[in-house]
Amino acid sequence: MLITSIVALAVSSLFEDYHWSVYSTLGLSLGLSLVISGNLLAHLKPETLVLVYNKLKTVINK
Repeated sequence: MLITSIVALAVSSLFEDYHWSVYSTLGLSLGLSLVISGNLLAHLKPETLVLVYNKLKTVINK
C-alpha cells in the first residue's frame, strides 16, 4: 500500500539527520493511520459499505 512512502521517509530522515520529536511522531502516526484507513475503506465492496451504513444508522437513531 504505502511501503514506498515509508521507505522514502526512513531513508530521508537517516541521510538528512532529521531528529524526531514527540509532535512529529504523533503527526506521522496520525497521518499513516488516516491513509491506511482510507485505503481500507476504498477497497471495501459497495455491499459491505451499505450494510455498515444501515447498521450505523439504526444505532444512531435509537
